[in-house]
Amino acid sequence: MKIIPNIKLIVKRILNYKVPGKYLTIRPDDIYLVSYPKSGNTWLRFLFGNLLYNDGVSFLDINSKVPDIYMTSKKEIDGLSSPRVIKSHEPYDARLPKVVYIYRDPRDVVISYYYWCQKFSVIKEESFDSFFQSFIKGDVPFGLWSDHVNGWLSAAKKFPEKILTITYEELKEDTYEGFKKILDFCNFDYNEKDIMNAVNASSFAEMKKNEKETEANSFFNSTNKNISFVRSGKSEWKSKLTETQLRIINDKFNL
Repeated sequence: MKIIPNIKLIVKRILNYKVPGKYLTIRPDDIYLVSYPKSGNTWLRFLFGNLLYNDGVSFLDINSKVPDIYMTSKKEIDGLSSPRVIKSHEPYDARLPKVVYIYRDPRDVVISYYYWCQKFSVIKEESFDSFFQSFIKGDVPFGLWSDHVNGWLSAAKKFPEKILTITYEELKEDTYEGFKKILDFCNFDYNEKDIMNAVNASSFAEMKKNEKETEANSFFNSTNKNISFVRSGKSEWKSKLTETQLRIINDKFNL
């Protein structure tokens, strides 16, 4: 017998299971950090966490301070004080009051997404070429890259007061100015020193170091230790994609 989602949720509550944060109660002052997977969302969460909290964030507490709706329970997120900064990979949702949507070149996304899936055992013993074909067809979690991105970009044109879009590449080129632009949109007023401290604490070198220091006690403990979650942060598609793959992905997404 197939149980409909709402009944599943009720059953979980009755049995005291952890209800995923995607069922949280949306507040009018919530700020959502949204992206297609592997597009810079975790980096953005670290930037916010290292700015908003005096003791910063690490992979030990990132999910409780700047919660992930897939890893943090509804109860935990609902217990946070406002304004909350929350991570999501969901497609366009008109209910969200304030959204920072970050998106990245799909040629780099497909590479990063492949390694993420291997690290978290979403796929096993699958070649990159096989994963590439699935990505092109949208046969991966969260579907086709272009559908996800275009949905949010179209909405941002209609509701610029609610949705700010920024590319991963723009944020990487000048992280201070990019983050300052995001903070202005979120109506957060911080001085230059605090912002720069958050930027420095959220560098890829610092995040990579933090991953190694915390992996035994964080959510990385049960993942493949031979694959880093924080890899290089650099564009790799020119050296990783074959000519055939490059032609396919360029044609698919009109690059």
